[in-house]
Amino acid sequence: MKNGVLKQSIKPGKNNFRKTFPVDQLFLTEDMNFDGRTDFRLIEFLPAGPNIPYLYWIYNPEQDLFEANSAYTEIIFPDFDNEKKEINSTW
Repeated sequence: MKNGVLKQSIKPGKNNFRKTFPVDQLFLTEDMNFDGRTDFRLIEFLPAGPNIPYLYWIYNPEQDLFEANSAYTEIIFPDFDNEKKEINSTW
């Protein structure tokens, strides 16, 4: 919403996660491309192991919209280090 008007509606593909998973880990907001703007990710599904795949949306300031980013889906269980501007991933 922007100025009371719906600017964008995002409908991810089917998600398969347990309802018992902590809500604060289902939908995460942070600067994932280190441009100073908030992006977000949503759990795609919960695998049997510890590596969690996410669906990612990166904010595009030129369009003033969030865009799905398929390249980021290769990142499993990420840790975004804004100080070093690095993405660490545990495989």
